[in-house]
Amino acid sequence: MKKHKRIIGLIISLFCLVGCSSPKTEFTHINVYSPDGAPALGLSYLMSKELFDNQASYEIIDSSLITTYVTGENPRADIAIIPVNIALTKQEIYKNYQILGSITHGNLYILSKENVEISTTNLSSLIGESVGVININNVPGIFSRIILDKNNIPYNIVKNDGTIVPDKVNLIGIEASQIGVDESMKYYVAAEPAASLKVKMLSAKGLKMVGSLQDLYSEDKTYLQAIVVARRNLIANNKLLVDEVVSQFKETKNYLENCDVNEVIRNVQSHLTEGLAPTFNDKNLNAQTIKNCNVFFKEGREIKELLNQSKLELSAYAKVLEDISNYIYE
Repeated sequence: MKKHKRIIGLIISLFCLVGCSSPKTEFTHINVYSPDGAPALGLSYLMSKELFDNQASYEIIDSSLITTYVTGENPRADIAIIPVNIALTKQEIYKNYQILGSITHGNLYILSKENVEISTTNLSSLIGESVGVININNVPGIFSRIILDKNNIPYNIVKNDGTIVPDKVNLIGIEASQIGVDESMKYYVAAEPAASLKVKMLSAKGLKMVGSLQDLYSEDKTYLQAIVVARRNLIANNKLLVDEVVSQFKETKNYLENCDVNEVIRNVQSHLTEGLAPTFNDKNLNAQTIKNCNVFFKEGREIKELLNQSKLELSAYAKVLEDISNYIYE
């Protein structure tokens, strides 16, 4: 009798597994958002396959708007890619979301017409110089400051009065159009793919990559730059789908290493918010640029230490969350 019960139980379990193998439960459709630029490459594999039987919609949006998609009483994103500084400072995000993992790990480069490679051994040579930084109040500016602080190099954030000091590195907020053109600066910090595009456009005038913030940051040349979050009720009601999303994110690195670049461009451009000018095109995206973007997925449990390290570093410049580990999906 016991044997029969075990067999019946096994049949029921197998039936349940088959019946539950589809990711579909309460959520019949999910909305996935990413800022334009390198984070959009993090969705490239998922978009290339239109995975989950059309259960998911993907949209690449203006990077300045991504915070509004994961905050408020009823945020619109089910899954989103957000900058690490937002992930570590916006407590209200975790009312509705948990961290699935990280997706970009440093894509910031130093450009100049000078014929000197910038490394930790000569970083102090920037003292007295003006360094233009795109998005100085966000990740590029924050990590520029972190690297200078780690190397005990003083810096000055140039205010509206434009005061330049001779005994510090002068960090100036700039637009991409100023790179290589505004001669009041010898050095510029920019993210990919803008960095490669500017070098290509102005190489005849001597502009080139002379340093990498990844190299300056640590020996393993990576830091957390963008984080993937998912809605708590999506996780609670459709864990199978979330686990499958995580599984597919893991394929991103291999996909990008072997991809058709034109396919990536088409996939990203076809998912742009209407009217948004594409960051990626055939002039600035190639295999090397993709490699420079440092896109690969690490699960939440793998990045606990890195999150705490990032939180500690960021705490010098912003109020950070007390315990980020409570918000990690495992």
